[in-house]
Amino acid sequence: GETILFVGGRHGAAHVQSTGRALRESGNRVLFAGCFNSAQDIFCQDEIEAAADAVLWITAGGAPVKPRRPQDRAVTAPVLDAIVQYAAGKLGDIPIKLEEVTRMQVVGSNRLVRLIRDGRKKELKPYLTQQPATTGSINTPMQCCLKGVCSQCLQWQIDPQTGKRTKAVFSCSWQDQPLDIVDLDNLDQRLSQNRVQEHLTSQWLDYLLEHHKVARV
Repeated sequence: GETILFVGGRHGAAHVQSTGRALRESGNRVLFAGCFNSAQDIFCQDEIEAAADAVLWITAGGAPVKPRRPQDRAVTAPVLDAIVQYAAGKLGDIPIKLEEVTRMQVVGSNRLVRLIRDGRKKELKPYLTQQPATTGSINTPMQCCLKGVCSQCLQWQIDPQTGKRTKAVFSCSWQDQPLDIVDLDNLDQRLSQNRVQEHLTSQWLDYLLEHHKVARV
């Protein structure tokens, strides 16, 4: 009997396909705010629509997505601005109001997680009147891959009242954590460790795709 708002990009779109469907089958309503760079980046649209009672298609650039269902909405705008437009009724009648949301799940990059965390207390505060319990996907660096052994994924948690650290957890085995207890500054620092390797890998892939007949997918 709850109303759940999913906010996410490509990872969120994959997540909602299974979780959203299960929630709906259990008698809940699901609103998915899908965040994509462009309409061309959207995939498995049939499956996403089947897993959500309503979808807000958000694109960063280009033409907005053309909704295929009467309850869905679409807009090209920054994420928070798009959700506010939806909540304020600027995109048409609202099939699921943000005032009805009792839980939120944010599945995406550390930047998206921080954006929504801060937005709940600012731009989204007038609409999230039920102060929904919010969970965020904490995508830390990993090495042993879900075994809780290598400690690459250790993530500090904090007391939301004081901001002081309380304990470190293996986020590989606790990937979705209550958003208010996550030390996002620590998460940003950990992810920056791999920045040079990621840039080098990206340049190497660009070289391969430019000099060899490798199909882009």
